Parts: sequence; structure tokens; C-alpha cells
Amino acid sequence: MPLYELLCLSKPLMARPELAALMRQCGELLCNAGGVITGIKSYGNQELAYNIRRPFEKYGEAHIWQMNFMVPTETLPTLNHLLNVNDNVLRHVVVKRPHFKHTATDLMRMIRNQELLDAAMPDSNGTAAAAEVSDPRAGSEPLTSQGQGRSGGAASTANQIPARQQAAPDG
Repeated sequence: MPLYELLCLSKPLMARPELAALMRQCGELLCNAGGVITGIKSYGNQELAYNIRRPFEKYGEAHIWQMNFMVPTETLPTLNHLLNVNDNVLRHVVVKRPHFKHTATDLMRMIRNQELLDAAMPDSNGTAAAAEVSDPRAGSEPLTSQGQGRSGGAASTANQIPARQQAAPDG
């Protein structure tokens, strides 16, 4: 199942229970279709860059919320219909997110393993040690979190990037 992101602009004066009911309707539709909701965020009432106009109505702000989910592609037209017929929804868009090569279980396992490694390797300040990353510009000497090699920043001159030459002002 692909990962999708729904961004929705709702009327700013919606009561909290009405907004929760709208989110619940979307969530139930997705879950009943065999989908999984991976995240919900509410950004609250936000000023809009331009007014959204409807017959006899004009909105300069909207309640913005986002829902991330994985669902079969056949469910999207039903979700779009649900949001189109709802009078409280001003605008909405569903975007397909990049496909991850790892499952959610694999990602959680990697995060847990990284947290365990960070906790097990404190540095001199008692905080987790920074991971070393090799610099693609340099040879094989890894970089520390400050961007310097193990030699304290004085890498060999062959691996250094030359500084830009500043032109003298004409005058």
C-alpha cells in the first residue's frame, strides 16, 4: 500500500466536536478499506495567503490539519467524494508520498537500535556521542560532528578544498 498525505483546510469557526467528527469520518473510511493511519497533525487556525470565496461567504483564515495514511489506491475517490460533499471543508489535497523500502516494523527496529547505541556510548559531556560520517570530498578519514577529521581539523593538504579567491575592488 502506498503512503499518502491529506492536507485539509476546514472552516475556522467549526466547533471542536465537528472537526473531530470530520477527522473520525475520514479515519473510519480509511480503516474500513484496510488502510492504516500513520499520523494526524492539527495546525490550528491559520491566516491564508488569499481569501477563499464561496457563495455569500469569504474566508481569510482556516483550520489546517494533516493526516498521513497507507491505503489501497481504490479508496482515494471515496475519500475525495467525502471531503467534496462536506460543507465544512474549504480545500483539500491528497499527495502520494515517496515509497519507503522498509516496512514500519523495520523502521521502528532501526530507531530502537540507534537509541540503544546512542545511550550506550556517552561522550565526555555525558551525552550521546555523535556518529562519524565519512566526507565524500576527502579521502577515507571520517568526520566528527564538528566537520573536522580526527586530526583536529588539519586534514592533509591534498584533501582540503581551496578557499575562494576574493577579487580586489576596482577603483
